[in-house]
This record gives sequence, C-alpha cells and structure tokens, in this order.
Amino acid sequence: MKKILCLLLCILIFFSSGNIFSYAQVMDEWARPAYKNLIDKKILPDVLMGEKNLKDSITRLEFTHLIITYLLSNKNYNLISAKKEYSDVNDTFVNLASNLNITTGYTDGTFKPNMNITRSEAAVIANNVEILLGTSKNGTINNFKDYKFIPNWAEKGVGSMVAIGAMSGYPNKNFMPSKNISRQEAIILVDKLLKNNKSSNLIDAFNISKNDEYMSKAQYDFALSNIPMSKYKIDTVKHNIFLTDIEKRHKIYNDFKKFVPFSNNEILVSPNLIFDDVNLSYIIGIEIKKTLNGKLDQRVFMVKVYTDNNKSKIESEKEYSPWFTVSK
Repeated sequence: MKKILCLLLCILIFFSSGNIFSYAQVMDEWARPAYKNLIDKKILPDVLMGEKNLKDSITRLEFTHLIITYLLSNKNYNLISAKKEYSDVNDTFVNLASNLNITTGYTDGTFKPNMNITRSEAAVIANNVEILLGTSKNGTINNFKDYKFIPNWAEKGVGSMVAIGAMSGYPNKNFMPSKNISRQEAIILVDKLLKNNKSSNLIDAFNISKNDEYMSKAQYDFALSNIPMSKYKIDTVKHNIFLTDIEKRHKIYNDFKKFVPFSNNEILVSPNLIFDDVNLSYIIGIEIKKTLNGKLDQRVFMVKVYTDNNKSKIESEKEYSPWFTVSK
C-alpha cells in the first residue's frame, strides 16, 4: 500500500509540475521578470496569456492589445465607444488605437490583425503612445551600423525608444528594423516603458462608471457592485464587456428596449453593461421602484440573452440582488 501511495504521489507531482516545464518552454529566462511584472500590474492582455509561445513573432492584433492596455493604465480613454475603422476586424483595442492615430491600416481598408509586426513598426506605435502620455523623447539612431536601413517614417519612433531605454540594438550593433519583433520582446518593451513612466496603476483601463446617456456614474457603480450572479466578479464583467463586440452590445440593448416590460417599475439598461460569456450574452440593469412610504428603492437584475439568426431572445427568468434604499 505504501508503495502504491508513493507511486501515486510521484505521478501527481510530475503532472502538477507540468505547467512549470511548459512555462519554461515558451519563454526565454531573460523575459520572465518582465512577463511577471506585467501580469502583476494587470497590463498583460488576455491575447498573450495561456499556452502561447512567447518566442514567436507577435501579431498586429496582439501588439495593439498590449500597447493599448499599457496606455489605458496611464490615461483614461473610453475604450467601448471607439468606432470601427477596418473591414477585416472589429476589435475595441484596435478601434481605439486607430481612433487615436496610434496605429494605421492599409490602403484597402484592412488592418490585417494576424500579420506580424516589425521592430520599426513596434517602435513607431509605442512612441505614438508615449506622445499621448507626454513622455516621448528625442533620440539618435546613428549609433546603429544599419541606421541607413531604418525607414524615414520610423526614425523618430526608433530614436525615442532608444532614448527612453525601451529598445536597443543587437550585439553586432545593428538595430535590424525589418526583423519581426517577438511576443517576449514586445513584453519587455512595454515593461521598460512602464518603468520609464512610474505612475502606471491601471486605474482607468476598464473604466465603465461614467455619466452618459444611459446611466449616471453612481448607477453604474451600483450595478457593478451588486451583480446578482455570484460567479461574476466586477473585474471579470468589465473585461468581458470590453471583449464583446460594440455593435452586438448595441443590438442587444435596442432589442431589450423593444422587449415587453417585465415590471411596472422603472428599468435602466445600458449597452455598456452587456457582455458575452461562452455561448450566451448577459444584460445587467437596474430596477427602480417607489415605495408606499415615499422611499426610492433599487436593485440590480441580470438576464441571459440567446442570439439566433441575429435575433436576440431574452430569457424571462432573471437573477436579482436585494433591494436597496437610495433615497427617503
């Protein structure tokens, strides 16, 4: 029996340590501190999580998610209101990057999200973010042996990244502007930008609570603080909202507004509180009622939405938070 238990324990240890070995296989040791720091700061986006090989070249979509998450950790922009600009992708991070002129597309109206990105392109995009943050610097590229091969449009960006200390050359003193940048190199680049701008705290990256045409800031705060389904935490909901297509959220919102009211009380909903999870969509809203003694009570509700042939089917059963008195 002892031998069997010992064998089982060894097997358990072997498989439980599998993540450690796979983790080491997808990243060079010199990239690990930067990777861990971005995770700790909540600046590493989901597209770079999981079992990806970080030694591989980073795509335009992945780099955009990374650099925009870094931007949002320093400055408040409304990610969910960014307008779609490309025919081949409708992604909130890509939309915001384009709206802010951080990235550009191609003449055929596409973004080519799965295309790899070069070191020159990464430097320009990163510098565009630093310009918005007021931390861009003037630097020289003449110290690189291959500086003449750095495109004119990239000279300022490369120079700035060098001056900041976010990018450097190779041991042979070449910058290699046309070489694709890897995921781990991009992570290190952003980690160095983060250290250059020490104020990063990600307080605004997923900021939903603002006064808008749908709700007040206080109402958004109330809804997010009293989510009826216990499995959904605030950060998870916010993240899912940003990952859900803007047009889809507005479509579900408009369909819900046409829906036969399930209550005689006032109902508040917002496209900014609608999100996808697995094969379903969810609406978070507020129900407000006036009591017999003149008090104003409100509670949060959550309802599932099924999408079939571009039509929203709103489930009748709902989850509710307790009632809260908001005024007397």
